Formats: sequence, C-alpha cells, structure tokens
Amino acid sequence: MPRTDSSSRSFSRPIRTGGRTAGGGSTEGRFRILGEILSRARSALPGFPLLVKLNGYDGRPGGLRIPEAAVQARMAEEAGCDAIEVSCGFPSDGDMTARGPRLPVEAVLRYGHLLKGLPAFLRPALRAALPLFARGKTPEFGFNLAAARAVRESVRIPVIAVGGLHRLADIEGALASGAADLVSMCRPLILEPDLPAKFRDGRSKAA
Repeated sequence: MPRTDSSSRSFSRPIRTGGRTAGGGSTEGRFRILGEILSRARSALPGFPLLVKLNGYDGRPGGLRIPEAAVQARMAEEAGCDAIEVSCGFPSDGDMTARGPRLPVEAVLRYGHLLKGLPAFLRPALRAALPLFARGKTPEFGFNLAAARAVRESVRIPVIAVGGLHRLADIEGALASGAADLVSMCRPLILEPDLPAKFRDGRSKAA
C-alpha cells in the first residue's frame, strides 16, 4: 500500500517552501511536488491503494492552517489519492505535538526550532525551568479531529484521523460524529500491539 509521509507534508507547508522555488508561493505551488508524486504513482500502480498523510495545521506563525489543508486534500484526491490521513506539526515545531500534563523536556531541547541551537551551558538551567513554565498543549485527546472533519467535508475519499486517539470512547465518538471514516494509532500499538483485539473483546477501554 504505497503511502507518502513526512517529505510530502514538508513541501505542503508555507514556512518550509516560502516563495523561493517552483514548489513554493501559492497553495498550488506548494502542492506541486506532492501532486506530481501522486500522479506518477497512480500511473505506475493503477491497481494499488494510494494513501497520503497530510498536515491539517502546524505550529509556526504564517504556517499551514486547516482551510488550506482542505484545499490541498481536494488536490490530492484529484491527483489519484485513495485516502488521506490527517496529522499535524513536525518535530521542528517544538511542543506542537506534545500533549498531556508533562512536557517532554529532552525532546523539546533537542528538536525545538527555537532551542536546538542553544549554547550547551544554558541547557541545564532550561532543563530545570521548562517543566515549571511550560505545559503540553491541549486538547490531549483527538486533537486532529477538527482538521480531519474539514478535510472530510472537502473530499469524497475516506479520511483517516490520527493523534490522541487511544481511548475506545474517543475512537467511537470520532467515527460516529462523522469527523473521520477511520482512525490510525501509532504509539498505542507500539506499547500494546494487541490493543484492537482488547477493544473488540471488551478487555480494555483505553491504551
């Protein structure tokens, strides 16, 4: 099942492409590279499901927002995509994808675009201070559902929601509300590969 992922999401965001290349500038320009990949993949693999993972938004000023993501989703459908998974953010967005009561301090220090170039002698102080002044973003659960819903309203192909969906009630609610056609899990399945079976058999309600 061919699928494009982080590189395609990078080219689709304004902050990454700007207006400096043939793939930058307008929404159409930023989608150009992904559109060419999808079109060529569809031509080469006419009988295979072709999925793409798109950002619904990111954490940068002037970056990608939900309305533009919905436009890009329509373009992906027109280019031959069979389903779209809606995600958000990048490691370089710092705590954009950090959810929950505790901030992953080491990850922020290592990958945060504002902090990764920080002099080494300042890191111990920040390591101690960050937990006191910074918190993970909210909502903690289902945080891409608004973007998934906007994309789903813009396309006719299935939409997959991912992000903070590891409680059975949230998964059922996302599907019942029409925000998405399917849900995707990553970290919950790393910890519990048999989680879907537990849900099915009534042995668990959350990862």
